[in-house]
Amino acid sequence: MMFVSAYNQLEPSERDFVDGFITYLEREAEKRFERLTVTLARAATNIRTDELDDRTRFLFAKPLVAAAIRERVELLASERDLTAERIIKEHAALGLSNMDDFVERYQDGSASINLNNVSRAQMAAVQQIETEEIYGPSGTKRKIKLKLYNKQVSLDALAKFNGLDKGDSPEAIAYRALPANSVEMPANMTTEQAAEEYAKLIAD
Repeated sequence: MMFVSAYNQLEPSERDFVDGFITYLEREAEKRFERLTVTLARAATNIRTDELDDRTRFLFAKPLVAAAIRERVELLASERDLTAERIIKEHAALGLSNMDDFVERYQDGSASINLNNVSRAQMAAVQQIETEEIYGPSGTKRKIKLKLYNKQVSLDALAKFNGLDKGDSPEAIAYRALPANSVEMPANMTTEQAAEEYAKLIAD
């Protein structure tokens, strides 16, 4: 049996009602800086059915409509949650970014900014894009400037996550145990140095 969400089982008018209520909840959640599920719980407690018009009271009382509201709220809340995995991925996008990802190189040694094949994850590393129109005898040229975020903060975070900022961590010990590696990682090593050593390791 195929699962069909409560939201997809609603009539068009019921779906419009749910969408409108979710929009209201999102505005309230943004104002109060709270999770959407918390806003829903608070709204459900504060709603006075005797003050609602007949249609609204009827729709809120329908089990399928109530299920659809809960379903949509939980889905939206989970998509916006800052999970550890999501935070690490964001740091990786910044810390491992490279200007070469955004540049197209030519045989004559010149290069130009090309964002056509840049992924959404890679774009997270871009702090600023500036465009400038340059007028000349041969026509108008567009000059594009690209500025990436400082990688060091994210490299520090990734180094800590991987245990590379501690000389006695299992990761650091395993690194020193590699036959081809004769570089020691002392306990007083900075996260910047650890990140550099880690970059060398994964590049080999």
